Amino acid sequence: MQVPGYRMNGPIGFGADGATWLARDDDGDAVAVRMLAQVPPERHRRRLDRLERLAGVEHPHLVRLREVISTGPAQAALVTEAVPGPTLATLRVGRGGLGVDEATGIGAQLASALVALHEAGIIHGDVSPANVVLSPGEGAVLVDLAGEPSREIGTGGFAAPEQDRGEVPTAAADVYALARLVAWLVPEHHQTHVRERLAPALAAEPHQRCTAQELHATLGSYPVAPVSVPDLRSLAGVSVREHAQRDVTRRRHDHRPRHRADTGSRRVVVAVLLAVVLAVGLVWMLPRTTTLPGADAEETVTPIGMSTTTQEAARPGEHIDRVEAAGDPVAAVRALTLARDEALNTADSRALTRLTIPGSPAAAQDSALADALNEGDVQVTGLATEVVRAEEITTPATGGAGAQEARDASSPWPGPADHEGAASASVRAVLHTREHRLTTPEGTATVRAERTCVVLDLRAGSDGWQVAQVGRC
Repeated sequence: MQVPGYRMNGPIGFGADGATWLARDDDGDAVAVRMLAQVPPERHRRRLDRLERLAGVEHPHLVRLREVISTGPAQAALVTEAVPGPTLATLRVGRGGLGVDEATGIGAQLASALVALHEAGIIHGDVSPANVVLSPGEGAVLVDLAGEPSREIGTGGFAAPEQDRGEVPTAAADVYALARLVAWLVPEHHQTHVRERLAPALAAEPHQRCTAQELHATLGSYPVAPVSVPDLRSLAGVSVREHAQRDVTRRRHDHRPRHRADTGSRRVVVAVLLAVVLAVGLVWMLPRTTTLPGADAEETVTPIGMSTTTQEAARPGEHIDRVEAAGDPVAAVRALTLARDEALNTADSRALTRLTIPGSPAAAQDSALADALNEGDVQVTGLATEVVRAEEITTPATGGAGAQEARDASSPWPGPADHEGAASASVRAVLHTREHRLTTPEGTATVRAERTCVVLDLRAGSDGWQVAQVGRC
């Protein structure tokens, strides 16, 4: 991913019409780069017109637009300031509800932002918890200004009734969504009270609602309080839970079929995937891992027959070429593990899928991870797996007996020996994965170092050895 004038660091989010990347400009300042999908020329012209008007709006509670860069025919990259801090969605999950005075203060800030947008003739169209960041020293900042309100129907639970009916939103829809958001921020036993305060903004019909300026005045007439934010370490632990619970921006149905999977379903899959990764790491995506004694101890280990220098310097493709020539399944496990690390660190979903047999359990376990890498929902940094010990073993999959404990016999997969008559092997390996970082749409989490014991069933094909199944030792 390249945008002239910026160094792309990694994905930090995914919206209805493109991925958002954290990047650095030539001065080293952090920015957010939203990659806007290619659209028909007329839609692109309308989009650029909206963004041009947006560039003229500056407000402390609106994310600042820096520039729009053409990246191809009817395509563009939107560069905004990078806003640090948790979203209101994460904060609400982490605290279980804010105080009424805290929620009122946030609402007043966002209402003033809506006043600025509406005066410029711009409708946000999706004021929702995931689109508000609580920035230290700045307060609530409304983000995701690149959407197309005429083609979106908002986030479930916050969208105005007319949006649910499929009508194009007006400024009144933003007012309704903000009032719903303020009420949602407080615990359930306070929500009725808050909704009564904000009743003029929650009228069923758009023409009956107050304006953003009137809502700002109403919120300003009540006591407000600064928001108490838990430490970021605690919030990182709840961000995955928040993603699993999140309703995402809904799009209007096109009259032609879509090729991308349903966004809401995909986000739930990604959230579950992230929970698994944070719990058990990325080593061949085991459903459950066995941690060996002493796994938490810091230890320098070197794969059998390979120096640390060679392991760090060699390219995975070079290893695999030599493995194919030698036909050594133990060496193949080392090479495949290195290639897997490389694919994950570089977000190369195609390279990841080439390491497993299509249709196998190993491929199925990796499919969600490959999709997340491809869509920009996940970035892995600093993953390094060392093969401490490895040996070829006899298992039911390779025709031997007495090694049932080496693999999960409950799996319906017949094993590489029974699949298209291919050469097969099983290797037991002890793997040590160093501490690494996992970047999600809500930030970066550290995945602890661990040692695991796995059994990999391999099959030899035209591309060399590939993994068919991964089991526990």
